Amino acid sequence: MNATMTEYSLLGERILESPIDSTTSLLEKINRDVINFALGSPAQNMIPTQAFAEIGNTVLNDASAYGYAPTEGDSELVSSLVSFLKSQGRNLDPASIVITAGGMQGLDVVCKLFINPGDTVIVESPTYPSAFMTAIGYGANIIEIPIDDDGLKVNEIDEYVNRTGDIPKMIYVVPTFQNPTGRTLSLQRREELAGLARKLNCLIVEDDPYGLIGFTNDHIPSIRDISHADSHVVTVRTFSKIMAPGLRVGWLEVDPAYTDKIIAARQCMDTCANTVSQRIVAGYLDSGKVQNHLRYLCSQYEVRKNTLRAAVETAFLGTVHTSDPLGGFFLWVTFPEETDCELLFKEGLERGVAIVPGNAFSPSRQLRNCARLCFAALDPDAIGEGVRRLAEAYYAVDAVRAKVDVA
Repeated sequence: MNATMTEYSLLGERILESPIDSTTSLLEKINRDVINFALGSPAQNMIPTQAFAEIGNTVLNDASAYGYAPTEGDSELVSSLVSFLKSQGRNLDPASIVITAGGMQGLDVVCKLFINPGDTVIVESPTYPSAFMTAIGYGANIIEIPIDDDGLKVNEIDEYVNRTGDIPKMIYVVPTFQNPTGRTLSLQRREELAGLARKLNCLIVEDDPYGLIGFTNDHIPSIRDISHADSHVVTVRTFSKIMAPGLRVGWLEVDPAYTDKIIAARQCMDTCANTVSQRIVAGYLDSGKVQNHLRYLCSQYEVRKNTLRAAVETAFLGTVHTSDPLGGFFLWVTFPEETDCELLFKEGLERGVAIVPGNAFSPSRQLRNCARLCFAALDPDAIGEGVRRLAEAYYAVDAVRAKVDVA
């Protein structure tokens, strides 16, 4: 460290950058056409901008929208959200909802309130990197538990505890259309996980950004709903994927006994989420257009998922394996064992395509031969061209590796 700089705190030293957000910043600086499979964002042409503009015109002419909102959320949004969730078959007590500045703030607040340095946090492997990096920032010891086609292997958590005697403080899971694999935790395992949390007296943090973006009529209840709003389950949700990430509005579903502490933590951070954004979201929820919007998103994203899977399987001549998500944004691609997807990422950028290497989704940097591709933000033509570029990059890296092996 430069001698003239003030030393970081222990917390400051533990803060890590997000590989996904860093990739976004990198792409902003690259002066070339890049087809971006890396960013988990909704398609720009599917954001309801006209409806937002109409609602925003009213909101922006209301002076009260420029003031502070209650930390727990603007009353208009909380009321609209409760009504919307009721239309989804969920009856929530308004006291169990706390509005946040996007899903990430919800994760940060929960980690701040519940993690002590040295506490064990169990995560899926692979999982969303910003979540485990937030936990690491608060001093957590991260333990990875593998997933399969039915999601997190809950029995291996029990085996870990019995083997080590180490009881986790928190279990972080993305149960529905998981980031990064697109897989979904089965109903049986959700029930097992809820029971395990009660037995161990640990907290489940259920991160659910994608649950409303399903391609079938099948619906698995959330872990929080299965557990009948048990205090051992906190659910983190966001409007970023179903409306727009730039609105920066999400919410927590918690036992009302936790809300005062969450509110106090928020008051030390940003006082409240953006009031204008909250009013726009409330207006859109009240407009009656949300259900049609969600149906449209689901139908379009399913087409894009199928396009991406078919293009990958064709371009790579059956040498790779892809997940087959029934919703969400992401396809998980497993390349041959010898593939280094960090090299593939670098070569891909040179050829105008961006992915996220699999080791970004593992605290121990496993999964080097895997990659996450987002299909949501790209139209089918761009998906086809992006896969063509990725295949060129793959075979270029493969040819270099072959030469090294021969040498």
